[in-house]
Amino acid sequence: MANENPGGICGFVGLLILTALFTALKLFGVTAWSWWWVTAPLWIPFALGIVIGFIVVICVAVYAACTGQDFKTLINNSGLAAWKI
Repeated sequence: MANENPGGICGFVGLLILTALFTALKLFGVTAWSWWWVTAPLWIPFALGIVIGFIVVICVAVYAACTGQDFKTLINNSGLAAWKI
């Protein structure tokens, strides 16, 4: 199993290439984008991961509250206990 996750590294390299392209376009004056948008391929996936993580935690907390279960017990029984919440 040499190629267990080929998409992960390709996606990361693709984001780096896209960032380098946007940086070159900005430095050569082709675009008038803000540096926030030039570096967007680096920070948007991270920000989306944080937002999705918060949404998952809120959903689990609401589910725990609606079913009357303890939040920590629900997390420990769900297999997410490795995260040490």
